[in-house]
Amino acid sequence: MTDQPFPQPPPTSPQTPAGWYPHPQQQGAQAYWDGYRWTGHVSAAAATPSLPIADPAKRLLGYLIDLALLSVVGFLAFLPVAGTLATAQEPGVGAGIASIFTFLVFVAIFLYEPLCHGRWGQTVGKRVIGTKVVRAADGSPIGYGLAWGRYLILVAMGIVPLLPLLAVLWLLWDPLRQTLYDKTVGTVVVTV
Repeated sequence: MTDQPFPQPPPTSPQTPAGWYPHPQQQGAQAYWDGYRWTGHVSAAAATPSLPIADPAKRLLGYLIDLALLSVVGFLAFLPVAGTLATAQEPGVGAGIASIFTFLVFVAIFLYEPLCHGRWGQTVGKRVIGTKVVRAADGSPIGYGLAWGRYLILVAMGIVPLLPLLAVLWLLWDPLRQTLYDKTVGTVVVTV
């Protein structure tokens, strides 16, 4: 806060009640109007609306639920493929089927998170524990664009050793509990 008065008219009219209003000269800051004049008290505006930020333990639990779900679905989907591989007479056919199956599982895993976040703001794991990914600025849904951006940034971080781990651990000391990929696209995970 500073105590420098500035000669600006009141926010709307002389009858405007006392309170914090957008600063007339500094974008992103707030100034205090005492009902008659600006007092000169200035503070930074809140970075986000009052959002119920999700606890890191809840986020981890949601991730583990998603991991278990994808593992079980992948295993169940592999059972018929295993039967086909066991009965295949030619080795090339079995290898081809295994390659196609592996590719399809990879595509499903790759699409799961961004499609769920884009459509509902949450994966199955997040839905079970009661968390959701939203825009940090206003708490609105992120849509497919931000969902894909958020996910692809994490995938791109995988190029640098240990960067994905740092990106996730970042939420432990960040005031909004954002990971680095959340920060990059302006999202936050909240409790619903």
